[in-house]
Amino acid sequence: MIIERLKSGVITVGPGRGFIVEGAGERLVITAAHCLPSLPPAGPSFRLVARTFGPLLALRGEEHSAWAVCRFVDPIADIAVLGSSDNSHADDYIAPMGTAADPPHKRPSRAVELTP
Repeated sequence: MIIERLKSGVITVGPGRGFIVEGAGERLVITAAHCLPSLPPAGPSFRLVARTFGPLLALRGEEHSAWAVCRFVDPIADIAVLGSSDNSHADDYIAPMGTAADPPHKRPSRAVELTP
């Protein structure tokens, strides 16, 4: 049973996998940096569009449909943290985040929206 709960938090990120964590009222994705299509520019002054990738995220076994913003990346340690953006793709990000972490018996057949 615990394995199934853990598996439900795993999603597809580009060519690899990532897992969902919740903190500060937001669901984030922890993944390997090499799963990103490219590294975002260094420095905090770059606009959101330079750090937004997509479609990048999906529930396991489905087509990539969700966009995400790279909040943190360390290419040496090969780790990245992805979050939602405040743009037109935010709803796409919310769909897999809302259902992937739900227990399988409560998960709808297709991800549609986040229900807290």
